[in-house]
Amino acid sequence: MIELTAEDVLQYSQAGPRYTSYPSFPVWKSNFSVHHFEQALEGREPGGALSLYVHIPFCEKLCHFCACNRVIDPKHSLEDAYLEALKKEVQLLADRLNPPQKVLQFHWGGGTPTFLSADKIARVFEKFIQHFSMETGAEISMEVNPVVTTREHLQALARLGFNRISMGVQDFDPLVQDKINRHQSFEITKSLVEDARDLGFGSINLDLIYGLPRQNLKSFSETIEKVLQLKPERLAVYSFAKVPWKQPFQRRFKDDELLEGLDKIALYREARKLLISAGYAAIGMDHFALPQDELFEAQAKKKLHRNFMGYTTKGNLDLVGFGSSAISSVGNVYTQNVKTLPTYASELASGRLPIEVGHSLSLEDQIRRRVILELMCQMEVDFSKVKTEFQIDFHSHFGEELNQLRGFESEGMLKISDSSIRVIGRGQVLVRNMAMVFDQYLSKDVSQRRFSNTI
Repeated sequence: MIELTAEDVLQYSQAGPRYTSYPSFPVWKSNFSVHHFEQALEGREPGGALSLYVHIPFCEKLCHFCACNRVIDPKHSLEDAYLEALKKEVQLLADRLNPPQKVLQFHWGGGTPTFLSADKIARVFEKFIQHFSMETGAEISMEVNPVVTTREHLQALARLGFNRISMGVQDFDPLVQDKINRHQSFEITKSLVEDARDLGFGSINLDLIYGLPRQNLKSFSETIEKVLQLKPERLAVYSFAKVPWKQPFQRRFKDDELLEGLDKIALYREARKLLISAGYAAIGMDHFALPQDELFEAQAKKKLHRNFMGYTTKGNLDLVGFGSSAISSVGNVYTQNVKTLPTYASELASGRLPIEVGHSLSLEDQIRRRVILELMCQMEVDFSKVKTEFQIDFHSHFGEELNQLRGFESEGMLKISDSSIRVIGRGQVLVRNMAMVFDQYLSKDVSQRRFSNTI
């Protein structure tokens, strides 16, 4: 049982990155040279496998908790022009990745990908198949909203080879749903889960969020109990990212409607207790999986990875993103596409990759990325592995950081030995804080308005 104290909350609740990348996004520059990304693409080893991500930004209505890059289009008036631009981007990137690349992971996110009709999804998928080879056993997944996703959608996805879906739930309490403008009944969700199982989807993930307005311990426990009736293979239980400076509509959430500190973390503790009692294993800092799921196996073998889609089993793959705001990570280069649809379309119409910002990692970036990802994923850093990969002595290279971690050690949150750092107990909830020790880009005042709170 993880028990944070009031002192922990007071000391460690601070703004900090989620470390789906290192360096984190605010470090990336708008004057990044697209040539560096093209070099990274062309410099890949022939035959090396890829992870692909395609961003469908559209939703029919706005969920007030959401901090994703999305476009509200209730009349579906923008999708055709967007899909034409998307196909141009597929062609441009495929040309730079010649010969055709093998794909081991293909994920569609948003927005709401099932905002598109089943026929349009199939046509976009076919465009990718023209240029990329889906390997046997590839993970092909899509984020779906049960409210707008039909059995016809799932039938089309099954025919195309999709084998995993992820459903946003957040909370089943009607009072919470009213406040966040996300109305999704348990019955609708249950029906779609049953359809997915009937059609052969081997892995289903559900997303929950704790810390939303009007949540309380009793109601969130009831949501967990309902989720357990559905028995998804995976679950993500995310902390609500309160970022009103980035998402102004979050300002409508009143302070007295939001749980903070110990009251908020109590929701996570209860969810964790119920899920582990039901046979789930805690994965990383906010995921859970049944023993038969690949995510469980990846953690057991210390092969868990983290990228822009969260925790994943395909950590050794370059990631190429398609669509507005999509992120790529190829070699030691990060990029993000432009966010606005007109600019995205105009860049592609001119034959240019629609990149807005990017970052080329220095050697020091690469070393620190390895350490931070090991902490976030394996809850452990093996010094000998870092030495083998980068030819450094961990103790001398990170002497100052190890001294900073002694405070966590004295609080019983981690153990530092001659050969490793290992996160234990309640330290698992505070692993972001530990990772921040190795982040050379954070200013001394990490409360600046760039990140959500770690607790």
